[in-house]
Amino acid sequence: GDLTVWAEWQYKLRDAWNSDSFVTRLKNGEKIPHFIVSNNMVYYQDEPGNNRLYIPSSAGSLQNDIISEFHDTPIAGHLSDKKTLERIKRYFYWPNMQPTITQFIKSCDTCRRMKRRTFARPSDPIPYPIPDYHSP
Repeated sequence: GDLTVWAEWQYKLRDAWNSDSFVTRLKNGEKIPHFIVSNNMVYYQDEPGNNRLYIPSSAGSLQNDIISEFHDTPIAGHLSDKKTLERIKRYFYWPNMQPTITQFIKSCDTCRRMKRRTFARPSDPIPYPIPDYHSP
């Protein structure tokens, strides 16, 4: 369930943070705009009160897990890259989120198979008058 997923993500995130020099600088007290450390967790803050969990660039596997959870699961519904990005951005931040999410969704087999066609539908037939072939 969701708690199992979150526990797995926490282990991956802790490992990524422990090996990330940027996170080490933040945890050692360096002030970097938009980033805060609270309760030993690192957040990106784009506006006051809007804290999103920071996922390091080195945690590509975790990023893919997050995208998958927000895109592939039945409740997620295989949304577009823009809608998936909007949903993920409510909770998480990592550098280059948009291209990472777009690439993931472009490689989604289900989306490729089920993609709505973007070409124009054939229009309704145009009625033509039926000629009158009665002789005079």
